[in-house]
Amino acid sequence: HFVVHHTYYRIVEMFLVNNSYYYAVATTVTAVLFMIFLLRLIMSSIEKYKLLCCKPLIFTGGSKMGSILESCHTLQSVYWPTPYCLNPHLQFVPYMIEGLVKKFVKPPFQWFREWIICTDGTRLALDWVVSAQIHHTHGLDDSEADETPIVMIHHGAMCDSTDLPGQSYIQPALDRNWIVCALNRRGHSGPLTNSKFNFFGCSDDVRTCTQNILRKRPRARLLTIGISSGSGLVARHMSYDESVNDFMAGVGICPGYDIQKCMKRFQTPYQDFLLWRAKDFFLKQNERLLGSLPGYHASLNASDLQQWLDNCFKMAGCDSTEAYYEKFNPMNHAAKISRPCLFINSEDDPICVVQNVLDNLSLFETSQYAALVLTKTGSHCPFYEGWTLRCWAEKAAYEFFDQVLLSASQQQ
Repeated sequence: HFVVHHTYYRIVEMFLVNNSYYYAVATTVTAVLFMIFLLRLIMSSIEKYKLLCCKPLIFTGGSKMGSILESCHTLQSVYWPTPYCLNPHLQFVPYMIEGLVKKFVKPPFQWFREWIICTDGTRLALDWVVSAQIHHTHGLDDSEADETPIVMIHHGAMCDSTDLPGQSYIQPALDRNWIVCALNRRGHSGPLTNSKFNFFGCSDDVRTCTQNILRKRPRARLLTIGISSGSGLVARHMSYDESVNDFMAGVGICPGYDIQKCMKRFQTPYQDFLLWRAKDFFLKQNERLLGSLPGYHASLNASDLQQWLDNCFKMAGCDSTEAYYEKFNPMNHAAKISRPCLFINSEDDPICVVQNVLDNLSLFETSQYAALVLTKTGSHCPFYEGWTLRCWAEKAAYEFFDQVLLSASQQQ
């Protein structure tokens, strides 16, 4: 197209520009060529859009999970992504703008912060969305008989309750008259108070918080959603039995699965940006507590995120890199998931790339309680649909929870 148009305009410039008749002809031909080019561009875009509009792929080996997913209308229907926002990198623009507006300009929710004390003395910030059931001065009331579902959200890397990302996952719960809280992992609600943090979170901390909730509401039905790095905590925690796991069901949005590999696969420029951010967020601002630990300086000088994580083992309370991955890699435990758990990924995710999913498909083909939903597009977390940039994954997650609760009530 460039060569044809360039040659054409040279001819016009050399022979026709001074002749009004030929100039009119040239203008008409130019308009026709432009319309043909525009038509071809539109047709190409339509064909590309048609390829992206399809039902998501669903993988699960369990008949019970199969029946739950078959009842989820969103998962059984065509996903219609936003036509003007198909590029996976472009989808981050409205996603980040929305997050910044909700965090700094017009917060859509009021939060009540409850401090939970861990066995090692660490204070965890458990934030509650103020609603009809959560008071802005004292949070969750005690109630022996109340069975209202409580959704615990695990935020993404270097975020907090006001910047999950995933503010869209709060309103659907409130619309159902459910209760929402967000667990801020160590180091995310302020500088560390002791020399321990884990990029993917600690199940012991989650257990401490869920037990605190159940002391107040022993009949509450607990559900959990993990977003991005928070989904790794969901995958790992849901593999434990009832002595550790208090959740009825869980959803993971854009997990990376094998944390021993996925961190190196981040595409440019996300790899470099998140590496710089992780060093500053976790290491530099906590140098007083972490600086003397083995691996601190190696992680500070790491050239990629995987190398950074490899050297953070001591800060997570482990004696070696191997011990860290043995304990915290979700894929070492995911086969033991014993309660309904749904994971949602996109083929065009530039951060948790689709290769992570393909490497671990066998888990979902054999698991009785874990299911994977894979869409053609959605990027890393936005999953936009329709003209108004609604979040498709949020709708799918809550339909899944609805069916899990319905199935549980029918079995009682």
